[in-house]
Amino acid sequence: MISLKSMAIMKQIHKRQIILLLSVACLVFGIVVSYIFCKALDESGYILADPKHPVSISETGNIGDFIGGVVGTIFSLVSVVLLILTLTDQFHQNKLDSFGQTFYEMLHIHNDNITSMSLKDSDNTTGRDVFSKLVSQYEVIYDMVQGCFNNILLINSLSAKDNEDQKDKLGKMKTYLKSQRKAVRLCMRIAYGFFFYGSEKFLLKSNVDEEKQILEHVKHLLVLSNSTVKPHNVLLGHYYRHMYQMLRLVERADFLDEDEKYVYAKQLRAQLNDDEQVLLYYNSLSDIGKAWIEGIGQKKRNKMCLMARFRMIKNIPYYKTIKGIQPEELFKKEIESYKVKNQSFFEVGNYSAPPMGMSNRLTVVLLSLIHISEP
Repeated sequence: MISLKSMAIMKQIHKRQIILLLSVACLVFGIVVSYIFCKALDESGYILADPKHPVSISETGNIGDFIGGVVGTIFSLVSVVLLILTLTDQFHQNKLDSFGQTFYEMLHIHNDNITSMSLKDSDNTTGRDVFSKLVSQYEVIYDMVQGCFNNILLINSLSAKDNEDQKDKLGKMKTYLKSQRKAVRLCMRIAYGFFFYGSEKFLLKSNVDEEKQILEHVKHLLVLSNSTVKPHNVLLGHYYRHMYQMLRLVERADFLDEDEKYVYAKQLRAQLNDDEQVLLYYNSLSDIGKAWIEGIGQKKRNKMCLMARFRMIKNIPYYKTIKGIQPEELFKKEIESYKVKNQSFFEVGNYSAPPMGMSNRLTVVLLSLIHISEP
């Protein structure tokens, strides 16, 4: 991919070539018209001047008026066109300069946001190192939620004191979780919700009763196992909102073509380390970050969601195990579209999903909780 500077130089050269071509064409046209007119006069036997006939100012004036009226009008028209092209180019350049200034100021703020990040842990982790620990924390939470799902599936029966309503709820939750696709998607939503807002405050945005009931059951089990999760919204909220607005700024820049937009977005992506891209992917599959993948499944590049259009997770390491839905599965149509154009969605490699199972941390606790109870 060529640089922004190279693209700007190439466009400038192209515009200058157009102006030069118009100027040369105008000059040639004037010469040709003058020649044709003089040739026509000569063939008709019209003599402007010779030794026997002095020059007639009135006749030569009429000829000059004719040539000036025809050729001069064309010259004037071309001059106006060239002026419009110059003013349009200046207007475009001013918009580009203003956009670039805003973008790079936001990029500077983005880096400042990262520099100011810190975790209150034993290592006093700061800066980009924060994301490595955040990814690990999310994945532990994912395993915990997955373990809670397994607990629901392992419950064989309820005691006699439980009413039919509780039995019906359990049956519906089991039926829901037996769908691998639904279970994995819900697990990612709940896990990131706990990670972002904390397990006590997170509320699932859903109209599906089974999903809400599963969430309440998961919360109940976490309380029983003393495994409540602390929130990270204060740390990450501004970071993701700012980054999202940067890409929206690029997306809405209608004076840039698609390649130029990608070059700007790539400069933002270049600031993200591997763990930042992994966490961004997890964020996009949550209720909080769903705007990142709004419009997913499009094959036309300018219609794709932000994550796919600008390939924001292109540099996720091939050896990184992704919890839940795999990127190549989620962006299957977009990946095919890029392949048609001989472009890669990922830098290298594929990703493998971990087996559906229970976290070691909660195995003993959850197996012992074979009776479902209302929280």
